Amino acid sequence: MEPTPAKLVWKDIIGPQPPPESLLDPLTLGLIALTVFLVVALAWWRWRRPQARARMQLRRLYYQLGAGRLAPRAAAQTTFRHICAGLRQTHLGSYTPPQRQRAEWLAFRAALLQACYAAPEPEQRTVMRLCSAARDWLRTGKAAR
Repeated sequence: MEPTPAKLVWKDIIGPQPPPESLLDPLTLGLIALTVFLVVALAWWRWRRPQARARMQLRRLYYQLGAGRLAPRAAAQTTFRHICAGLRQTHLGSYTPPQRQRAEWLAFRAALLQACYAAPEPEQRTVMRLCSAARDWLRTGKAAR
């Protein structure tokens, strides 16, 4: 009697299977990490940019005012606009600094509003001090000592 052949199973027919490939190979992981880094860097840059632009505009305004190219009232109103943009507020009344600087902020805001809307034309020196104080507020979040 002849021996009966062994029963064939599907593994004998198909052959050995290699392990499945990883869904994320190192190149894909690197591209994902680079994309996340670029998105975070762009978001940080855009978040930081309004203050930097406002400080640059205030510095330019300060020098133009010192050179006599701008009227003090127009410079005060432009300072008001730039500090609002730098603080990302539509009106300075909605900005509240930390408790320790609140009195300094209110005094600065009152002086700036008086320079913008007071009846006599403000002095050039006063507006220049307000402009540099606005730059200090944008740079450090508090008035310069």
